[in-house]
Amino acid sequence: MATSLTGSTPGTVGGSTYLDLLHTFSETRATGAQVTWGNGEGSALVLWTSGVGVMSGDDQVSKFVSLATAARTITIPDTTGTMVLGDGTGISSVTDFRSNLRQFFAKTTIETINSTTTPAEVSGFTVDGLAASKSYHVKILLRAKSAATATGFRFKVTGPAEADTFISQVRTAQDSFDQTALNTDVLNLRMKTIDTDELITVEGLLVMSDSDGTSPLGISIWSETPTVEVTLGEGSLMIVTEY
Repeated sequence: MATSLTGSTPGTVGGSTYLDLLHTFSETRATGAQVTWGNGEGSALVLWTSGVGVMSGDDQVSKFVSLATAARTITIPDTTGTMVLGDGTGISSVTDFRSNLRQFFAKTTIETINSTTTPAEVSGFTVDGLAASKSYHVKILLRAKSAATATGFRFKVTGPAEADTFISQVRTAQDSFDQTALNTDVLNLRMKTIDTDELITVEGLLVMSDSDGTSPLGISIWSETPTVEVTLGEGSLMIVTEY
């Protein structure tokens, strides 16, 4: 079967003028495999068993590898535009991907218990890097419980003094009310069932002043009644998106 390449001039493969347009790299070719030769003015396409690459004019190969164990289809939902991910330096983790999209994320990995009336910061449950003059959509999902239904699970959303505005709504199985500032106690959060996980949600808008935040966004919890345990469970979430 003849192959025609527009704009190419037939010549001898391997000469000083003509390079491989498509070739295998350190691979054994299967029976019937085809190699097409073309004008060496373009970059070469390189094939591996598990990937395909494009060789630049400086002989540097960008390799795209498939680790699929079954047939897969990758679809880029854009017919004419250009899609750029991150800052062009490469992204290898979900956390880095969210960061480049300016979406910050925190999750509790252990339980935090407080049986006092003194607020205690939930270690590691923070989002840092709030920037000057930016607006943030804040959503916090708390897995909370109390050792007594009459004893409230109390908390506050803590954050930088450079925050200009924080307006949010708090919802539980028993209550729903507005909260209008950071570092302000959220009270009267009654539990519906003793020692049972319940969902507390905080959703709001945080607007920064013209200064970067000097402290992170976080959560402190405490009990309404001394000696009665309240617990923030593993898997609670904080999602903060910058605009």
